[in-house]
Amino acid sequence: MKKNFWIGFVILILLTGCGYKNLNLETSKTFKIEEISTTGENRIAYKVKKFLLINSSKQALNNYDIDLKFEKYKSVKEKNISSKITKYSLELSVSMKLNDLSNSKKINKSFSQTVDYNVEKNHSDTKRNEKASTENLTELIESDILNFIIIYNNSK
Repeated sequence: MKKNFWIGFVILILLTGCGYKNLNLETSKTFKIEEISTTGENRIAYKVKKFLLINSSKQALNNYDIDLKFEKYKSVKEKNISSKITKYSLELSVSMKLNDLSNSKKINKSFSQTVDYNVEKNHSDTKRNEKASTENLTELIESDILNFIIIYNNSK
């Protein structure tokens, strides 16, 4: 028990002393999103909208309007010998129109991510896999959009 405590203590001291900083947090608060309009998948759109608003700053000088269009596709990935579906592929694609309010520049960008998930014996387990895959796709798309905005904002 004491050994685990000391190992944890040493690791904590090493990590706090190394000067680690999350660069994404420093650069993500340099823009302000005035308005986000969304169409398509409502649950996904709500999560992405909330994520982007949390990562924007009210005091930033660079202002943007964003229009997002979400589309989710589900397709059969694999079938077994008896033609039963064993794996699905889930794709989330987003078309973004970024309107830079400071110089009236409009940028169109598309993002797409794909995840596969297995079919389980119970339908409810398969639906749970689909829901988890959708949440993973949403997180991937959120980070893609945020990184694009940060890179665009820093390149101005």
